[in-house]
Amino acid sequence: MTYEQEDTSMTHEQEDTSMTYEQEEQASWEALLEWYKEEKRSLQAAEKRYKEVMAEVQPKIDQAEAPLASARAKLQRVEAIMRRKAVSDFEKTGAKKMPFGIRVAIRRQPCYSDADAFEWAKAHGLCLQLDRKGFEKLVLSEAVYPDFVEIREVPIALIPQNLGEESGEPVAESLDPFAEV
Repeated sequence: MTYEQEDTSMTHEQEDTSMTYEQEEQASWEALLEWYKEEKRSLQAAEKRYKEVMAEVQPKIDQAEAPLASARAKLQRVEAIMRRKAVSDFEKTGAKKMPFGIRVAIRRQPCYSDADAFEWAKAHGLCLQLDRKGFEKLVLSEAVYPDFVEIREVPIALIPQNLGEESGEPVAESLDPFAEV
């Protein structure tokens, strides 16, 4: 075999190897495509089953959600009335402890002009836009704060989660003064 023949035979071997690699790559992509199609069919079947189940169950969910939302709204209304009463009693008497574990806590609340706070934050390199939550957290953590900020102590009422359960007393049907009788 001459040098030219040897060189030509190597080229053919290289081409055969390249073809084999290309064929392997094509087979690999085809296998991935088949796997993808199988998983997509599986997902479509699961979505179809989900929709069928939801169509059967959704009316029951809707039926249960309406009274649940109503009960939550009524409880929130009673809690709001209890909170106002607790804060009102605190303001009259100074007592922080109310009956049944209800208590009043004093929360420090910064009061300020957004424009002044924004200017202050820009001057201190803190922001390009006022981040109220971040600004208030920063102000409350500092012993000294900008002149334009006033810290007010705001009473808030805290209602225990187990209200009405601790003493074994049943909770009244409705304490809502606005409830229809």
